[in-house]
Amino acid sequence: MVNPIHFWHFSPKIFKTIYSYYKLGKKRRDVPSYERFSYLSSTPNESENKEKEPSPVDISSLDIYQLVELFIMLLSEQAWRYIGLRVDPHTNKINKDFIRAHVAIDCIISLVDKIESKLENAERERLRRLITDLQLNYAEQMK
Repeated sequence: MVNPIHFWHFSPKIFKTIYSYYKLGKKRRDVPSYERFSYLSSTPNESENKEKEPSPVDISSLDIYQLVELFIMLLSEQAWRYIGLRVDPHTNKINKDFIRAHVAIDCIISLVDKIESKLENAERERLRRLITDLQLNYAEQMK
């Protein structure tokens, strides 16, 4: 079986965006509502002691090619889940759905084809390896 490419192989700015939104969402779910904005009332000493977290990046500030790369990343994560090689974080179960995996892989191929001319060679090769890994794992899991 081919090892899946992990989502953190994408550009640092895209990863920082996703990570900051993940952390923001995690905080909102895990912290009671009265504590969510406690940083507004913290003293300077308290805020200095707190762990520095990345600030969310405004998605509207991203270039179209960065947005397409973000969509490719999101689709690839979903494809790995639908193939059955990653656990669904909402249910903590493996859910196979080959029809949806096929659609996600086809969308990734289409998006990569659209931006391929604007990519550097290393980035183009990385995305082509991602597609190949997805296709090989899809075929292997279909057996």
